[in-house]
Amino acid sequence: MNGVLISLEEDPTTEAELDRLFATPKRHGRAAAYVERIRFTPPELRGDFHSRALARWQGLQAERRQAPGASAPRRAEPSPRANIGVWKRWLKDSREPPQSGGTFKYVGIPLVGQGYQTVHIEGTRALLSFFPLTIKGATVRGLLRDAFLRAAAALLCVPERYTQVLAQLGQGIAQGRRALYYDEGRLGTAANFGVNEMARFLASVGVTSDEAEQRRPWATAFVEMELNARARAH
Repeated sequence: MNGVLISLEEDPTTEAELDRLFATPKRHGRAAAYVERIRFTPPELRGDFHSRALARWQGLQAERRQAPGASAPRRAEPSPRANIGVWKRWLKDSREPPQSGGTFKYVGIPLVGQGYQTVHIEGTRALLSFFPLTIKGATVRGLLRDAFLRAAAALLCVPERYTQVLAQLGQGIAQGRRALYYDEGRLGTAANFGVNEMARFLASVGVTSDEAEQRRPWATAFVEMELNARARAH
């Protein structure tokens, strides 16, 4: 890796694109992920445009915190290495006012009734452990992370599909767990990431067929959550 995490395909490259990204509330998560990628890129490799974008974002955040009636900032998402108790408290606190105004939605862990089940939290934590961390210890959010979780769910929700896909691809599973983060430059962007790419990646880091099968409860619940969300949107 060359140390540059900023994506020429997904991140803004003009002032007009940056204006739209920072000014659109629905794109706040994408903007925050973009800023985190800038922070993780060494200053000498960022370029003037992205350095100015980082400074501008910091100024905007300061203004929002000082605005009359501003709500208390939401606590940062826990690290994938944090225990289940920490995750459950964070999910509960994030769903309650004043942090979220009652509109909090976590993409990744299916909501069952009014709570989150341990098996689903564990599944998400296991997958997020393959992503780089922000300064605060959470995984970098954005389109790629969402695509990664969706591809994982599609692969792991069907019994033995992981093994079958690997056989079709002629891909073996690495011996022993390898501590590797997902590399967008080497493995693909959100636009071209799917089941085959997910299977290759999991195999390359040593995820066994037995481990993959253990994630099926999370995967099936995630797929059901996605289908319900799409049905409500139409």
